[in-house]
Amino acid sequence: MTSLTISGISKDLGGVPVLRDVSLSLEAGSRLAVVGASGSGKSTLLRLIAGFDRPDAGSVRIDHSLVSDDSVFVPAHRRGIGYVAQDGALFPHLTVAQNIHFGLRGTQRRRHEAEAAAELVGLDKQLLQRYPHELSGGQQQRVALARALAPEPRILLLDEPFSALDAGLRSQTRHAVVEALEHTGTTTVLVTHDQAEALSFGQQIAVISGGRIDQAGSPIQVFQNPSTSETAVFLGDAIFVPCHVQGTVADSALGRLTVAYDHRGGGTGARALLRPTQLSLDLNPVRTNAVIVRSSFSGSTVRLDLRLTEPGVAADSVLTFDLMTAQPDGYAVGTAVALTATGAVGVYSPAH
Repeated sequence: MTSLTISGISKDLGGVPVLRDVSLSLEAGSRLAVVGASGSGKSTLLRLIAGFDRPDAGSVRIDHSLVSDDSVFVPAHRRGIGYVAQDGALFPHLTVAQNIHFGLRGTQRRRHEAEAAAELVGLDKQLLQRYPHELSGGQQQRVALARALAPEPRILLLDEPFSALDAGLRSQTRHAVVEALEHTGTTTVLVTHDQAEALSFGQQIAVISGGRIDQAGSPIQVFQNPSTSETAVFLGDAIFVPCHVQGTVADSALGRLTVAYDHRGGGTGARALLRPTQLSLDLNPVRTNAVIVRSSFSGSTVRLDLRLTEPGVAADSVLTFDLMTAQPDGYAVGTAVALTATGAVGVYSPAH
């Protein structure tokens, strides 16, 4: 198993800063998901690890070996790294078996090697003699993964490999990939713009924005304790409620809440972060504190916009969240309701 250490990496492209002072450490055999919006620098980071590009500053170490810094640059083909691109990049004129064999040498180029690699990623061995155009998108990505794993790379890099697949196939393929990686113990870095994918794939997650790492840690830690409100919004549905904080207590229009962490950094005023799972709605309350101003049906859930009606709350204070319900027609616009919150919250400075 192989560890990966990235220290102070910076990179400009065409005179434009793309990465700035990025540092990450990945233990041998673990999986890291780097998540960020388009243009955040995540794919450039992957290319620097692979050795496709050279950083302007900083260093990359694989285990204890320096592969890139101001004076050292080990080319990509000597780093022992496997790479899976977004489209799989299979050779259309080669069969599945030939694609998997590509890059193997000498005695490795045997039929059972292709069969073993196919089995590892959950690919039917009967597909080995087919060509890429005869496969589904999910099957093609599994072939690309099998090809990358066949030479037993020290590190595997995945550049948004599931983004072109539909939702169901994406989840199925991702689970197959995770199972294969757990079996091989290959140190892996995935870059993606899909928050749910990053949270479910990585044993570690790093949120990148504007070429910098905003936060890194375990998926649970980062999701439950985002360091900024922007990270909180990026990682999932986030609901912010104005509140008044005293110590570990936050008083809000939704009641008294327990403060688990405070990221205000000084100043007055605060917003409490809530996730939809922390909210409960009562359609027949004794006392109401909100009114439904919009309701949209989407299968098993209803997306509701609620305007808070508590005294002292701004008239334009609207909360939006998805509610799972078996009776989606019971949430008519104009209905007065009671909205309550449970669980601990984080607090942030008011929005500007």
